[in-house]
Amino acid sequence: MPRAKSIKVFESYLVVEGAGEFPLDMLRYDCAFPATEQDAGVALRHERDRRRVMLIRRSVFEGGPEVGRWASFGWKMVYAGNDKVEATATRRKGSA
Repeated sequence: MPRAKSIKVFESYLVVEGAGEFPLDMLRYDCAFPATEQDAGVALRHERDRRRVMLIRRSVFEGGPEVGRWASFGWKMVYAGNDKVEATATRRKGSA
């Protein structure tokens, strides 16, 4: 029986900030999903006020997120890295 091929998956944390409609297609584009149920709720609120959403990105590609594409939707990447604690702190700064 052939052995299953292992695939390396890179995980990182993103925090995006914006107002208005959240660009849901960016989740697919960046292989990401809301870090918590709370983040999912914040993302789906249709508010004009600025808000921050923390995402977990899992990809077989080592490259970073599509910062320019987020910007094209009016959302800014305020954190992209591997430190969950720092990502959480960055998200909280936006809600203070």
